[in-house]
Amino acid sequence: MTPPQPPTVVTPLIDTVSDLLAHNRIPTLDAGQMSDFSRYLFTASNKTERIQVAEAVYRHDHDHPSALDVFLACTLPWLKSLRAVERTRFSFTPLIGKLN
Repeated sequence: MTPPQPPTVVTPLIDTVSDLLAHNRIPTLDAGQMSDFSRYLFTASNKTERIQVAEAVYRHDHDHPSALDVFLACTLPWLKSLRAVERTRFSFTPLIGKLN
């Protein structure tokens, strides 16, 4: 199974992010556009942009029907990378067989 690919049309999605950050409101999008927007945030946007969008949605537009989708699309990639770092930082070598 191949990972999801970022949407091919990126410019309107960048404009949507800029609009969201300027007005602190999720723009009115239909279901397909919202799916593309969430996929863009999850796969193609950078970390700083994700954090800014997640903060704007959490603080200013949390009552929007798609707020949770947008928030998770922004935070899950960061949490996934954080989990990988913790896994390597706190790994240990078992001592079984080395006590003798």
